[in-house]
Amino acid sequence: MRAIHLGAAVLCAQVGLAVPHAGHQKHRHAARHLETYYSTITDIVTVTAPNAVVWVDQFNNIISTEYRGQANSPPPTETLSTTTPAGTSTAVSSSVGPTDGAPPPTTLASVSSSVALPTSAETTSPSSTVTPTPTTASEVSATSSSTTSSGISGSDDNQAGGGGFGICYELITETGCKTNDQLNNDFTFLASQGFSKVRVYDVGCDLGPVARAASAANMQLIAGLNTITNVSGDIAKLIGFLTGNWASVDTIVIGNEVVNNGGDPNAVVGALGIARAALSAAGYTKNVVTVDVWSQLLRYPQLCQNSDYCAANAHAYFDVNTSADEAGTYVYKISQQLAAVANGKSVVITESGWPWQGQTNGLAVPSPANQQTAVGGLRSAFSSNPGGLFLFQAYDATYKAPGPLGVEQFFGIYGH
Repeated sequence: MRAIHLGAAVLCAQVGLAVPHAGHQKHRHAARHLETYYSTITDIVTVTAPNAVVWVDQFNNIISTEYRGQANSPPPTETLSTTTPAGTSTAVSSSVGPTDGAPPPTTLASVSSSVALPTSAETTSPSSTVTPTPTTASEVSATSSSTTSSGISGSDDNQAGGGGFGICYELITETGCKTNDQLNNDFTFLASQGFSKVRVYDVGCDLGPVARAASAANMQLIAGLNTITNVSGDIAKLIGFLTGNWASVDTIVIGNEVVNNGGDPNAVVGALGIARAALSAAGYTKNVVTVDVWSQLLRYPQLCQNSDYCAANAHAYFDVNTSADEAGTYVYKISQQLAAVANGKSVVITESGWPWQGQTNGLAVPSPANQQTAVGGLRSAFSSNPGGLFLFQAYDATYKAPGPLGVEQFFGIYGH
């Protein structure tokens, strides 16, 4: 999701397993024009290791592997056989090592899942990936301390605000950019709710007062650019806003969901390089990342490789098979999948929330009660790693268009 510029408006035996895929996530900040249809996709995975769980996507790409019950077993070789929607079959062999920090095993059955697939230009680069394995919230809470994902790199010890949860925050109202008083009052309140980081979007409003309000509330600031169409000009504008205010800034984001919106991942990597050089010359020495939908980071690992940590947006509401009480488990499992391919880098879920109003999306039902349930589940799932989660979002974005499911305005946790 992103704000707009102001003015621009497994397996425990050798078995066959059908692995359901997660629907393509359709969550954006600006107004969207999306058309989807639903199709059933089933992948059959045959694993020769009795204690291995191998996750693959519909293109037979290995996403991650879990080893259960035999921590010291040597890495086995898996043979993966995948049936694609077109009916063709391919096989891949690979040697993989164990993934640490997996939650306790769950019983898996042979299932198929309806997933949303794009009918727009995104069809040429589908990003559907495996649905996170269901586990209970208590299992997630009990095991989350062993996950390899962690909070923002270096933040807990060296930056203001410590390692509490993050919160996403809109700078724009229906009447313009928020005033200094609004920023100070809002950030003071959010800090009192236990948030130590605040994420804002783009350069449509002056970020200097935002950084100063964050500093006054003892919060860290995550700011940046939504798009990469004018990186040099936009990063210069951002630097102008933040020069003299770098102390409270923990992360600069270069591109929010650019690939998910049809952009070239290699162009994003190039934009990161341009921005990093300019920021370094301006005296900024901390984190520079790009943010995209989690499935795109799995498909294009260079997005993580060229960021200082893996930054992913993950919203359980946009998976038709996930209800509000499963939101925390769903997003936590995503963070584990990302950690398995992050090559030791930290993983931060930079957006995750639940709308309190809008259309039902399969099992996902917007309501105030369900929003509280989902947010509570997210907090519980990440309780041992709060720095790894930004809740979306502090207040409603009333200036936005409702979007295809009528929810874009209604993710605000407070004030309704």
